[in-house]
Amino acid sequence: MSTLTCLTSTVVNSIEITDRILITALIASLKDQKQSFSQKELLDSDFSPTDGLSLQAIDQLIKTGLVKIKEKPEDLQATYELNIPNNEQSLRTLIGSLKGDHEEGREKIRQLVFDVLSAECIEYIISEMKEKKLIIKSDSKPPQRLFELLSAHSSAEVHMLLWQTMKRFNNSDFRILMATESHSDVIDQVIDEAYKSHERYLYFKRSIKSFKRNADYRNTVINKILFSKHLDYGLEYFNDLRL
Repeated sequence: MSTLTCLTSTVVNSIEITDRILITALIASLKDQKQSFSQKELLDSDFSPTDGLSLQAIDQLIKTGLVKIKEKPEDLQATYELNIPNNEQSLRTLIGSLKGDHEEGREKIRQLVFDVLSAECIEYIISEMKEKKLIIKSDSKPPQRLFELLSAHSSAEVHMLLWQTMKRFNNSDFRILMATESHSDVIDQVIDEAYKSHERYLYFKRSIKSFKRNADYRNTVINKILFSKHLDYGLEYFNDLRL
C-alpha cells in the first residue's frame, strides 16, 4: 500500500476488522500528525500492555501494508512510517467504522481480546517484579496456560490468582529464578503456580474473588478501543467473559 493523503470510508471498510482495531489504537497512541516513529517510541507509548504485543501488532500492520519500515540500520532500532494520514479526520473515520456488524471477523476479534488480556496479565507480573527491584522483559509469547486461565475465569479473577501467587514467592525465590532462568521462564513459572491454584479452587469448588487494580492504573489504548462503546463485539466479549 502506498502512502495515502486522505483516508476515505471505502478504504477503511476494506481493512480487515482486527487490523482496523490495531491501526486505530496505534494512531491514537501517537501525537497528531506524527507519521514516523521509532521502535523505542512505540514501546514507550501506551499503545499496548507489553513489548511483545506491541511488536506482534506492528508486524501484522507491516504485513497488511498499513505501516512500513522506514529504515533499519544494523546498529539502531527500526523506524516505522504510517501509510495512512495521522490526523483527527482519519481517527474519527477509523473509530466510526468499528461500530456495526463484524460477523465475519468475530473469531479474530475474540483472539485479539485474549491477546490483550494475556498481555495485561504479563504486564501485571512485570510491574510486581519491578516493585521488588527485579527487571524482566516481556517480548516472548504468553504461555498456553494463561489463555486457559482466561478461558475459565474473568480477567479480574486471573489477576487475583496471579496476585496470590506473587505473594507466596519471597524475594529469594525470585532472585534464584532470575539467576537460573530466562525472563520468559520466570513468567511461565509464575503462571504455572497460578494454574495450580486454579486447579485447587476447582477441586474444592471454591470461587475466586475479583482483583482490583490500583486507582492510578491506566488502561492502554488498545484496551480502550476493544472494550468501549466504539466496538460492539468488544463489549459483547467484555460482558460474556465477565471482565
